[in-house]
Amino acid sequence: FPSHDIPASLLTKSLLCFNLFFPILYFYTMKRSFVFILLLHVSAISAQITSYPERIYGDTAHAPFIYGVASGEPGPNSVILWTQLENSYASKNIETVYWQVSEDSLFKNMFASGQTTTDANNDFTVHVKINNLKPNQIYYYRFSSADKRFSEIGKARCLPPQDVQKVKLAVISCSSIWSGYFNAYRSLAMNPDIDFVIHLGDYAYDFVDENELFRMPEPFPPNVSNLNEWRDRHRYYKLDPDFRLAHKEKTWIVLWDNHDMHCFKPGKSEEAKQAFIEHTPCELPDSSNPNRLYRSFFFGNLAKLTMLDMHSFRGNERFPDSTLSVLGLPQDDWLHKELSNTKAKWNLIGNQEMMGDWLSIGAPKFIQRGNGRVFDPSNWSGFPEDRNRWYKTFDSLGLKNVVVLTGDAHMSFIIDNTPTPLNPYFYNDRTGKG
Repeated sequence: FPSHDIPASLLTKSLLCFNLFFPILYFYTMKRSFVFILLLHVSAISAQITSYPERIYGDTAHAPFIYGVASGEPGPNSVILWTQLENSYASKNIETVYWQVSEDSLFKNMFASGQTTTDANNDFTVHVKINNLKPNQIYYYRFSSADKRFSEIGKARCLPPQDVQKVKLAVISCSSIWSGYFNAYRSLAMNPDIDFVIHLGDYAYDFVDENELFRMPEPFPPNVSNLNEWRDRHRYYKLDPDFRLAHKEKTWIVLWDNHDMHCFKPGKSEEAKQAFIEHTPCELPDSSNPNRLYRSFFFGNLAKLTMLDMHSFRGNERFPDSTLSVLGLPQDDWLHKELSNTKAKWNLIGNQEMMGDWLSIGAPKFIQRGNGRVFDPSNWSGFPEDRNRWYKTFDSLGLKNVVVLTGDAHMSFIIDNTPTPLNPYFYNDRTGKG
């Protein structure tokens, strides 16, 4: 693609060549859904860059907030606001950052304002939780430094009220910055109909795929191995203007996956998680447990989204009958309680790995991979006993309209979830019965 903005008409014809997973999902009360999918696979970088590639630059017009602004973790009356100070600006151990929230973009109808502090212990990132907001209303926010320099103005939205009739979500995964431009992020940002963004993991990549060296800085980015390198990686991602724009315009719900958590030194995954929480508009549901990122979001009575963390816990624990657990026992128990209490018309499950079967039985040997039955035994297909137990749980709870949102695979699938995909007596692949 050329360096200038790509017309939308060209995007619709061209983006299928890539993969930053970007479906837009529409959920209606009339029990119908439409899925429109664009793909753009567009991973990060260390300090001491001497040459940046095309369309990588900070927001110097709003320095020291060169990494932009973001909102996330929406509740019915709250949202998290995020920004970061440029490290070279932070001359003191502790920096004061001011924030403002308004009902209009000119900040004439100021809703709330305040100040907070940040320091090197969190890489001069800022997280502010704003409460007492109105459901589904767009608010405008900005930050300022002690010397009265302002950030860009961002938009934030709370979750909708109980009687909401429709909601539109953009779903993203696997955004490797070395693999192409982030035009899909810009397209998402400029779409006024999208209400919220869900990122299902691999938000920032731990290594560079040697087969996708498209937009490379100099020197070559190293594989991350510690906290400082992970912070460098996240800062580099925020130098992409399209990435910043999508954060500025939309409120995000994020999840980590393997590329976000891996360090190339043993025992460093906790540092990767720390950097992820620092550099995303995210809030741990239990601040005393940095390993827990699973939580729920309610889009009125229309849809409930449960965000699962399969990656961190799969296969680590067993049930009393010795069956391996995909989610780990605490998360498994939590999910059962969450789904037992739902009254939503749509029950959305966001997770990192595919739940439906991706079968390799009968495939030619030259494309065979995995265990000869499924292509990827590391996803739910590798834990069929636990997965079938959950299918039975969905039925026993009387759950309708269960939709599993999945990242990771760098491909697009629409799959019927069934315990018997090859048995025509129990599953009809034409009607979906079973």
